[in-house]
Amino acid sequence: MVAPLVATLVSGAVGARAQTPTNSPKADDRKRIWVRGCPVDSDCKRQAAGQMREFEVKLGRESLRRSPWLKSTRARLTATSKPSSVDPKLAWLDNINKPDLPIRWTPELLAYLDFYKNTRRGRNIMGHWLTIQNRYEAMIVSTLRKAKLPEDLLYICMIESSYNPHTYSRAGASGLWQFMPSGARIYGLQRNHWIDERKDQLKSTKAVMMYFADLYHRFRNWHLAMAAYNQGYNGMLRSIAKYNTNDYWQLLRYENALPRDTALYVPKALAAAIIGRNRKLFGFDTLKLQTPLTWDEVMVPKSTALTTVAKAAGVSVKLVRQLNPQLLRGRTPPGVRNYSVRIPRGSGTRFSRYYDQYRSEWDRYVEYKVSHGERLADIAASHGTSLRRLKRLNHIKHRALLGGGSILLVPRVTAAMKRVYTDRAKRRRRRNKRRAGNEAVLVAVPDKHLEMPGKRRVFYRVVKGDSLRGVARAFRVLPTQLVVWNKLNAKGHLYPRMVLQVYVDPSFSLRRARIKAMERDQVMLVTRGSAEHLHMAELRNGRQRMVYRARGRESFKRIGKKFGLTARDLARINRRKPSTVLRAGDEIIVYRVVDGTRSRRATRQARRLRRHKDQIARKRAARRAAKRAAERAERRRAERAAAKREAKRAKRRRARRRTRKARVAERKRGTSAARKRGTASSRKRTASSRKRTASSRKRSATDRKRAKPTKRQARTKKRQRKRRRRLPTSIRRRR
Repeated sequence: MVAPLVATLVSGAVGARAQTPTNSPKADDRKRIWVRGCPVDSDCKRQAAGQMREFEVKLGRESLRRSPWLKSTRARLTATSKPSSVDPKLAWLDNINKPDLPIRWTPELLAYLDFYKNTRRGRNIMGHWLTIQNRYEAMIVSTLRKAKLPEDLLYICMIESSYNPHTYSRAGASGLWQFMPSGARIYGLQRNHWIDERKDQLKSTKAVMMYFADLYHRFRNWHLAMAAYNQGYNGMLRSIAKYNTNDYWQLLRYENALPRDTALYVPKALAAAIIGRNRKLFGFDTLKLQTPLTWDEVMVPKSTALTTVAKAAGVSVKLVRQLNPQLLRGRTPPGVRNYSVRIPRGSGTRFSRYYDQYRSEWDRYVEYKVSHGERLADIAASHGTSLRRLKRLNHIKHRALLGGGSILLVPRVTAAMKRVYTDRAKRRRRRNKRRAGNEAVLVAVPDKHLEMPGKRRVFYRVVKGDSLRGVARAFRVLPTQLVVWNKLNAKGHLYPRMVLQVYVDPSFSLRRARIKAMERDQVMLVTRGSAEHLHMAELRNGRQRMVYRARGRESFKRIGKKFGLTARDLARINRRKPSTVLRAGDEIIVYRVVDGTRSRRATRQARRLRRHKDQIARKRAARRAAKRAAERAERRRAERAAAKREAKRAKRRRARRRTRKARVAERKRGTSAARKRGTASSRKRTASSRKRTASSRKRSATDRKRAKPTKRQARTKKRQRKRRRRLPTSIRRRR
């Protein structure tokens, strides 16, 4: 048996504040017709039967007056077969406690049952789910009973979010029931910067009851309804029309009939319901279940921090946030005067007693409605605070989460002080504008001369968070008109620093519409893609657009180095390949840096050009240094050669001087001494020849080979040769 609802409300009044239960979500009945297939307050089946009977009466077929359509009853939700008919080993499943959803024993269902019962991973997953389920089971089952829906739809929540309200899917679904943003709008769940009621456990459950009822009214089959909850009712209708069958199990057999997740969705939900009804049979009867969520509801003023609520109630902030997961920024929405906040059950009396003591901490702040096109920096400056403090106060991490009409919390200032802060911010902007050169914003439009009779042209600067539909709604024009006037992509996003031109009626008041538009003198119009546009745009970036004519065969890489551009930059500018090689006389567009401080591109290009020039200078310096080194080496070689030649000449001079001295000395000694030396030397030669003749005779006939001179003889001959070289030529000839 399912436990009774434990998420009770404090009845009557707590202190001086009357307590009212959480309001049910206000669904859009006109859009529910899309899901339901007929008006909400009518019975789709009876309406179709009545129309059919009127048609038959008109044809005169009174015999069919008692059509079975008129007495149709709700189909009984019973099993189609027994598990033992699929596999005799599964006879133990024949007598289980069956859920109130129709069961069909398919291999996928049996595989899930085996996974959750017999595998370690499956048992851990199912055990975790069943443990957490006790926190929300009583609330969900009670709501299902009130809506007269099958109670085991509870397990849809289990497989969708694992009972975690903070879960986000890749497609953008969130909350216990994984509502998509479009479905949340249809069924009355609010979603903005401050709250996301898809995470509200009670409101989202009430909304999903309407969704389940509409899906069942559309398909009249719970298998199709559950599959449509996962896939989307439109996708399910397309699959049914494509394969001409309304049997979910038949659709599973066909190619590309259902997504893989949808094909496994229904068996997975049915397996979870079977295990939930038979916990002891599957071994999950000894789990330690979590405590059910119980709460009281108290009404608080707008923009009340959850820390203040927790202090007044005497509980932790973590517990208050756990009971109010829909509050995204830790406080109630600034635009709602009386907001119902959940606190732990039994703490309402303490809250009413101490709330006034802590409330004064937040009386210094008021709510502020953001205008279209207004920047956070301007809002912070006009309220005397910094941008960082404003973001911290409103828990803003991404500016894209805000748009025109969003409510922010700002410091409370008087009207006089606000004027002072605003004037100070304007003076600062004018001063910064003068420093920047007092230039108007360059706006490229399809045709700068386009005028519409009876209309006034307004220029709107896009800020983060703006959308095409939101801007069109603010100016009271159609999104298609904005697309035509500005040549936009209707399916694309708007990005900051874009400026849109809007043609409005002359009586349209920007102040009343809370729109921050640009003044006409702040805008410099150019036709998009024209030579004027390209020239001015690059000049604003510190670069000059010019035409370059090739002098010979030059590649993009070589040309780019002259201007600090890469081959890919030139290819992008001229819409050619980076490997393009120009011939003599070919012309291309290049950007030359004139002010490297105007933009990052100009800075990078100037740095690249400077680096290239430095590289060229280094190469030239290296070549000059190498040339000087070669010249020095050549001079040194020439000096060494000259020194060698001079040494040889000096040596020859010394030799000539020695020769002259020797000649002079010889003349002085006279001819007699020379003759005596000649006679003595001849005698010595005669004696030595005689000795050689005698020694040769003594050699045997077989050993007539000339014997090598002894070392002593070699030294003697060497001395004789040296002596002969020193003597004058005339004396050597005599000897």
